[in-house]
Amino acid sequence: MGLFDFFFGKKDNIDPAPSDKRDIPRWEVSLPAKIKFEGFEDEIECEVRDLNLKGFYLVAGKQIPKEQAVAWLRFNQGPSFKIEMLILWEKEADGKYLYGVKFTKLSGPDRENICQVMKDYFSANIWWKDSGDIDNKRS
Repeated sequence: MGLFDFFFGKKDNIDPAPSDKRDIPRWEVSLPAKIKFEGFEDEIECEVRDLNLKGFYLVAGKQIPKEQAVAWLRFNQGPSFKIEMLILWEKEADGKYLYGVKFTKLSGPDRENICQVMKDYFSANIWWKDSGDIDNKRS
């Protein structure tokens, strides 16, 4: 069973709150990354937050194309993904550009890779944070 099946294979019979538009959970993360848009030369340094398999919250130091786009997202400590995306919302705060991004196309292998990034992120940053016993850390 792959990680995608593990996270999404069986659904609970609990109805989400009417105000919650997400049908899968988002993972609150802070992942440094770089994004490069098709047709542009430069990579833009950014941070990925609130990631799930339908989209993410992006914080960038530069504006990004606002139309539907194809881009390569590369996590600083991990793999690169080719994504097709749509900007759902944007705003500027404290000299940063904030975007709500929806995946319009994400391949099966890239879905598995995102699940792996999340597994690595949580096992390194949260799972053992308060254990105090590093010797018992699972690999």
